[in-house]
Amino acid sequence: MDKWVTILTVSLPQELWVIRTKLECEGIKCSIKDELTVQSYNFYSNAVGGVKLQVLEKDEKNALAILTELGYIKDEPVEPDLLTQIDKKTANIPFLKLLPVSSRTILLTLLICLPVGTILYFIMRPSIYESLTTTTWCVDKIYFNNKLVGPKTIEQIYLVDMNGNKLLSCESLDLRPNKVLNLPGLNSRLAFGYWRFNDDETVTMNADTFKNIYNGKYEVEVSYNTLILKSATTTIYAYRSLSF
Repeated sequence: MDKWVTILTVSLPQELWVIRTKLECEGIKCSIKDELTVQSYNFYSNAVGGVKLQVLEKDEKNALAILTELGYIKDEPVEPDLLTQIDKKTANIPFLKLLPVSSRTILLTLLICLPVGTILYFIMRPSIYESLTTTTWCVDKIYFNNKLVGPKTIEQIYLVDMNGNKLLSCESLDLRPNKVLNLPGLNSRLAFGYWRFNDDETVTMNADTFKNIYNGKYEVEVSYNTLILKSATTTIYAYRSLSF
């Protein structure tokens, strides 16, 4: 038994009446699928995928030729979809050709996005100076000549959160753009001073107190969350402060 095949889909059934008449005049038997459904309510057309003009499979070639002649079907080569193009271009690449085309597409997408993402990261990431000055750093440990000496600020510093609760602040290290320097105390109150960012991306500190510990030139290792400052005698480990 010959089966019905869809040769044209439109939004409304009346768009097919003239076409159907033309085909039937050429001896081609036609059927319009979902005609009554769409006639009952036009907005059902999208839901059912449109109204379909169908012919018997044996008449498909002749029907398509007539529709092309009438201009309902453009006689143009069909561009392959993206997956088909990827399948064709990667079919002879070792390893890739062993994967399903969907997996190849994902892998190629990652290979393209990875270098682009890396470039954007290096373009958009803050400079060392910006990382140092745009946040308050919480000092975790201070070593002097390989001995743990702090932080040990004797003042009780509090922050207040959004609910009015008092929270103990961290031992802060502030490297301000105006060159003012705030440092944790060492069994004392906070230490103050000045700092300088050098051309070689090092930091020079000049504190008013604990000069033998804090003063000097520091190598800087900084990421988004952590900061390490190393001088000839002192190493300061810090992490990014949380804002309340």
